[in-house]
Amino acid sequence: MSTGTTEIRPLIRYAAPAFSYDRSEQLSLRIQVGADELVFSVFDPLPASFVLIEKFAVQKGYAGLKAHQAIARILHTHPSVRSLWKTVEWISMSPIYTLIPATLNEETNPKDAIDLVHKPEPDRHYGSVPLPAFEVSLIYAWDIEMKETLSQYFPTALSSHYMKYLLGNLSNGQNPETFVLAHVNGYHLDVVVIKDSKLLFCNLFHFQSPDDFIYFLLIVCEQLNLDRETIPLQLAGEIESGSA
Repeated sequence: MSTGTTEIRPLIRYAAPAFSYDRSEQLSLRIQVGADELVFSVFDPLPASFVLIEKFAVQKGYAGLKAHQAIARILHTHPSVRSLWKTVEWISMSPIYTLIPATLNEETNPKDAIDLVHKPEPDRHYGSVPLPAFEVSLIYAWDIEMKETLSQYFPTALSSHYMKYLLGNLSNGQNPETFVLAHVNGYHLDVVVIKDSKLLFCNLFHFQSPDDFIYFLLIVCEQLNLDRETIPLQLAGEIESGSA
């Protein structure tokens, strides 16, 4: 743990006028953890909305530190650590994930499932989340040092993955029966295809330019025989203004 006492300021901060850490026991804290950023969000069930959002850079500005060490610096002085919360949840932004049929979940070793589609690496923490709306289970992995660092500050927090929420929002009955979702997280592109309200395709691509972004969307439509002229496209995540 870092022993510094200087509070690190967020890049972006929004706080509702009524927000106060004094009410933390009635509120839920979510901490979104990525290799490049750390996002705190506080959900208030009374107005059913987020009343605090803070975004911190993780690696930028902290030269020489690993991601988990930079996160420890932020957490060490952050007021959320000194508050009691109704619930606390870590949400991993790790690009290392896969989906398996729900019927195979109990007999599948998470490490084996990840190593089948991603380069095997030591020192990973594995998690699994059922997604009954699509009859699949989400399996993900993230750095074990990151997990241990987070647990030092919030030992009872639940851990999850961003795809749980991304896919969960697609099954809320408010979307078209058939559409393509493009979700951008840094230089990672999640492409999800829903056809007749069922999950047809879900994959992650690494891209470097807008041309790459368009290419991956077009190749998915071509391989799945989707009419790119008529199928609805939804954009989510870190989309630059004017880039769409």
